[in-house]
Amino acid sequence: MYSVHKAINQFGTLANLGNTVLLSIIKFDIIFIARKNIAVRFSQSSQIREMSLKFSAALKELRIHLCQTGKQSQGVRDFIKNNYVALKKENPNIPILIRECSGVQPRLWARYEKGVEKSAPLTDLTSNNVMAAVKQLAN
Repeated sequence: MYSVHKAINQFGTLANLGNTVLLSIIKFDIIFIARKNIAVRFSQSSQIREMSLKFSAALKELRIHLCQTGKQSQGVRDFIKNNYVALKKENPNIPILIRECSGVQPRLWARYEKGVEKSAPLTDLTSNNVMAAVKQLAN
């Protein structure tokens, strides 16, 4: 089994940035950043290819309400298009429900143990801001 240090010596470099560990594997044209339970994968051109997030064990369900056509839901639609598959792969046992309704204000709902629910408005947010809201409610 490869140790991290062996892999670094053979393929790339490691930089420790406080809580964040940056592992650059040049041979495979990928950079991994690991921080707690968040993993982000970049290409060398620094464009985000995939962003995923492992949800807290206390989270039982995530619901996203949005309008199919409204401008206020554009960031939410972009978020779903770019991140839904990765989130579902990282959290296969947690339902991620997408609820579309014409004219509805976009909102994120998280249901936890014992039926406790929290929500956050997603009106006019960008895809990155929606991811930040998901991180906040999912952990």
